[in-house]
Amino acid sequence: MKYRSGNYVQSADWCERCLGYQDYIAPRTATAHVILAMDNQKLGKTAAAKVELAQARQIIEAKYKVPMDRGTPSQGFWFDWQFAHILLQEASTLIESGGKTVPST
Repeated sequence: MKYRSGNYVQSADWCERCLGYQDYIAPRTATAHVILAMDNQKLGKTAAAKVELAQARQIIEAKYKVPMDRGTPSQGFWFDWQFAHILLQEASTLIESGGKTVPST
């Protein structure tokens, strides 16, 4: 919500908090890395954005190499992974374009 409202500093803070949780839920972690990547790009921290994006991509691509199942509350459901994947696509476009708006076709 903070990212969508343009408050990238608070959004990044929430992502860092999420990444600090002791319990590991892979799609939640991947989503936090993706959003943090976009925050960093918007804040002019392109190198940090690329690091976060790479971490997210590694987690998400590993999941998509195996057949998708329904999932569980402790490991994430299929729709959690889909959400992370959609955000990964958005972040990839944002960061690879250098933060410039890409016209839709």
